[in-house]
Amino acid sequence: MLENHSLNLDPSPLRPLRTRVTSNAQRLERKPSLVKLPNFTSSRGITAIIHCQALIRCWHAENELMMRLKFHNYRTNVVKEVLETERTYVKTLKLIVEDLLFPLRKSLNSSTPILSQKQISTLFPNIEIIY
Repeated sequence: MLENHSLNLDPSPLRPLRTRVTSNAQRLERKPSLVKLPNFTSSRGITAIIHCQALIRCWHAENELMMRLKFHNYRTNVVKEVLETERTYVKTLKLIVEDLLFPLRKSLNSSTPILSQKQISTLFPNIEIIY
């Protein structure tokens, strides 16, 4: 039953890609009427080109703006984080100096100091300069 049917195999998929591309290019060279470009010299064609250019420029400008906004938001968040960290650091320094260092220094004048001057200097070296 298969013997009665003939198979039509297209050999083009079997040829190398370069051969197919070359043959397509040669075919287009032989028949330039296959490629029809619109008439861009008319006022309607020029208007269409200008409109397409405007749309592409608008799309590009919107993408550029979105990228800039993204980086601006990122930088803003980084600055906010650094500022918040610095505020926390200053509050902690204030707490250490006013609630720990000053009372320890005042206790030096009393009859029973909590820590000696050497111990205080060892625990809090140059903290007042930083504060």
